[in-house]
Amino acid sequence: MRTIFLIFAISSAVLLPCFRSDAQEQTPEKVVEANSDSLFTMSLEELMNVKIVSASKFSQSISEAPSTISVITRKQIQNYGWVSAQDVLNRQPGFAPSQDYDRPTVSSRGVFESWNSNHMLTLVDGVPMNVTFTGSAMTYEATPLAFTKSLEIIRGPGSALYGSNATNGVVSFNSASVKDLASPVEVRYRRASWNTNIADITTGLSGKDVSLVSSFSIYNTKGFTYKGLDGSNTQYFDIKQGQNNFYLFNKIEGQGKFAGWSLQHHEQAWSFDTGHGWYINVPDKPESMNERRRIFVLKYKTPNPEKRFNQEYVLKYQNHAEDYNIRFVRNNDAAYPYGLTEILKTNFTDYFGRAQYSYNLQGNSNLLGGVEVSRFHYGGDAIHLSNVNLNTDFTPTADNELVDAGTSLPWLHGKGFGSFGIYTQYNTPTVNGFTATLGARLDHTAYQYNDLTSEGTPVVGKRFTKFNPRISLVYALNDRVTFKLMGGTAFRAPSAVELFMGSTYVAVANPVQLKPETIRTYEFAGDAKLHKHITWRSNVFYTDFRNATAYNSATVLINLFSVKSAGVENELLLSFSKLDGFANYSYTKRIDEESTDAAISVSRKDMVWYPQHIANAGLRYSVTDKLLVSAQAHYQGMVKRRESDRTAELDQLRGANVKPWTTADLKISYALSGHVDIGLQGNNLFDTKGALFKTYASPYDYRINGRRLMLDVTFRL
Repeated sequence: MRTIFLIFAISSAVLLPCFRSDAQEQTPEKVVEANSDSLFTMSLEELMNVKIVSASKFSQSISEAPSTISVITRKQIQNYGWVSAQDVLNRQPGFAPSQDYDRPTVSSRGVFESWNSNHMLTLVDGVPMNVTFTGSAMTYEATPLAFTKSLEIIRGPGSALYGSNATNGVVSFNSASVKDLASPVEVRYRRASWNTNIADITTGLSGKDVSLVSSFSIYNTKGFTYKGLDGSNTQYFDIKQGQNNFYLFNKIEGQGKFAGWSLQHHEQAWSFDTGHGWYINVPDKPESMNERRRIFVLKYKTPNPEKRFNQEYVLKYQNHAEDYNIRFVRNNDAAYPYGLTEILKTNFTDYFGRAQYSYNLQGNSNLLGGVEVSRFHYGGDAIHLSNVNLNTDFTPTADNELVDAGTSLPWLHGKGFGSFGIYTQYNTPTVNGFTATLGARLDHTAYQYNDLTSEGTPVVGKRFTKFNPRISLVYALNDRVTFKLMGGTAFRAPSAVELFMGSTYVAVANPVQLKPETIRTYEFAGDAKLHKHITWRSNVFYTDFRNATAYNSATVLINLFSVKSAGVENELLLSFSKLDGFANYSYTKRIDEESTDAAISVSRKDMVWYPQHIANAGLRYSVTDKLLVSAQAHYQGMVKRRESDRTAELDQLRGANVKPWTTADLKISYALSGHVDIGLQGNNLFDTKGALFKTYASPYDYRINGRRLMLDVTFRL
């Protein structure tokens, strides 16, 4: 802990003398809104003064916001060749690329992120978009960036405003409007290694009363395939990581007398290979893994936020379908001679509503309050079959026959459950450079479950009530230097899959024991303009993460870990006429850890399952008005394993710890005309053989993607 504060103190001591000039000598900075079309072309210097809304639901600059927050523009996304929000997150301080089974995830501030990826909240235009059944934040390639104008990324807790899942952060997608589009039609096609095809078509139309933006995206790839072991440790297999993704986005916005109204439609479908297998057995027969989401969002928001009184109303419908044909176990297994196959076709629906009111007081002071309600609905499975008796004793069926396995949610009593949240927030006026933000939210979830562990399967009622406050004090020393002192809590309620799923190898629920995960965070941050073109940002944080949910050594889903961590995150942003860039470094230290499973070793001082050191850097240089070159690098430090993860044999196979690695990317873009751009891009140019660690005792880690070359062509019609 002393090391972390020493780093911050030395940085401050060296840099603060740069800011002794009178604030009145500074030239007023241009300020724009985060939903402004100038986000497409602004420099990083201008970006620091952009108005964002996700931190407090009020328009504020980044330095004023009561959170540690960054804004990433469409221009930056295109310049660096980022394909998904996950690519963006992996270049921000405080985040680390990770993987669990087939899915790439983003870990944060000393906490490993598992397959469900449900500790990050995603928003589209302020509306929560996580998959309700699992709580998953769809930040990887299944969600494209084609319809996105900018991303707002909050590091740290956000439950005081947004409720469950906002423990590690919030990613807010600001969608493009017609006025933001550079041309009526934009077509972009990318062809890359591993038979990868990425295509985006975005178009916009505007009439007297309404405007329409429509974006269509596909992402198909065979994925980076390599030779690797699986959990059986018997032979090397082809580890396949193919994806096929589809996304359709439509947004209708009212104009004139219909201003403030909007209707969004999201149609999303994705399919994928399971890599090492969902039961860490590489499948010996073809699998079919398909999911789909259909979302409609109706929203009204006061068109002019400068009014004293503002209203917002949201109604959201989401239907999520799963269509799986999974090969969990191969032939000739001791328990399952014909292997284990499970076929599941099911869907879930959830409804969400919000009513929010805000009042602008004198100066920059304001008051906000709102209520949110949601309802999860399950109507049963269309198909649930297996060649194993999944709903009884898990023995093979006679003659390898596929039989009905019963409901996949046997713990759920009735057809669903509901939640509600009430929140309020007050921003004080600025007095002598000081501004405070005080907020709190109360969330309540209630459900009934069939207690499968008790005789007679009684119906049991259970409820969670969580109160999450936050406080932030922002001090503007002058126009160049701002300090922030922040504290708050957040939580993640157990998802439906964790509470109710059973009679399956997909997941094992535990509604009897599971409790919400909670996190308490304290943070001290500073933003400083070292020069007209150079901005330095730094923050020190302390987190206390309680009741982290994971499978224990007996494969029971429980609240397994509680960890305390502290760290420092430093970021440098450059912005010159032809050159801009970023560099950041994150250091995280383990303060303490507890485990509810004696068979899984704890690490009270050493950081395990997470890299202690992470660094990123990127530069973009305009050689001419038409030729642009960008380069970026990522360093991931060593990841230590738990003692219970290791044996002499496993250390021989994958090493005692995961070695550090560095990757480098390069992109060259050229404007052939005002309507056509062409680019060449290389990711992991030096083909680094890095690894992302696999939890627990396993014979393998996950390989990072090898070298990928890409052709990028954009047409504006």
